[in-house]
Amino acid sequence: MAAGDLQGALGSFEEATIADHDNAVAWVDLATVQEALGDPKAALRSANRALQVAPEFAPALVVKAVGLSRLGKITQALEILDHALAVAPGNETAWLNKGVLLARDGRMEDAARCYSKAIEIDDGYSLAWMNLGSALLALGKHAEASECYGNVTRLRPEAAEPWFFRARARLAAEDRQGARADVARALELREDFPEARRLSAALGGAA
Repeated sequence: MAAGDLQGALGSFEEATIADHDNAVAWVDLATVQEALGDPKAALRSANRALQVAPEFAPALVVKAVGLSRLGKITQALEILDHALAVAPGNETAWLNKGVLLARDGRMEDAARCYSKAIEIDDGYSLAWMNLGSALLALGKHAEASECYGNVTRLRPEAAEPWFFRARARLAAEDRQGARADVARALELREDFPEARRLSAALGGAA
């Protein structure tokens, strides 16, 4: 969402919380936009207000955990995500965010399991597929990583990034021809992609 759209959404959700101060969903929506605008402290205040209204509301727990992680409080964020998953084990966003924090801590196998759980819940969750691909690539599982990125190219055919990342996975697997084809497709979709141009040049393509 563009910055102007986010500002518009911010105003709408602020109005919604004023109109109904006990609307936990509106508070979570507001917190989500505040987080996207780079204001984790405001997002935490809104998430906490949602949790005052509905203490076991998993979306509020997730957005609170994200805000805490942005402030460097990783252990506390993981504890809250675990609580969210205890009350709502089918919350794919909680699994995704737990995976992100575990990956940040270098626990790639645990992160991969979290991303896989998110995908079990929603197999169209493109961000979970992307993150699973990155975790598998870090673990040296190049073919499996390529499959994950391939799924994202089907879910988001307009996006250049999954083609670029699959090119990296294929290059790691010594499939230079496949990597060259993928990075070329990434550049077709997004000409302004410096990392893809550098990879293309390294593979003997156009710089």
